[in-house]
Amino acid sequence: MFTANQKDDLTNQVNFLRGFANARGIIIDETIKDLGSGLNYNRKKCNRLLDDCKKNAVDTVIISHKDRFVRFGYDWFERFLAKFYVKLIVVNNELHSPQ
Repeated sequence: MFTANQKDDLTNQVNFLRGFANARGIIIDETIKDLGSGLNYNRKKCNRLLDDCKKNAVDTVIISHKDRFVRFGYDWFERFLAKFYVKLIVVNNELHSPQ
């Protein structure tokens, strides 16, 4: 079960990323929100995103921190997305997110 703080944090991240995209003229077609561990690679929404990237239905993915996308293997995922011409934008390049 997830806490109200985790849900609030996710809402704040989405709002921040939407503002980031808007300030750069990037139009957001869809927001995918996924509460779950970055260690779990069997997240339904995350896997759907990867499938959509393979189908060339996604051109850009914007995330707040590398470890919010995946805890380990970020470089592999970055190369994987690049094979399908998906641009991955990491807003905050710190090694780890504040949590």
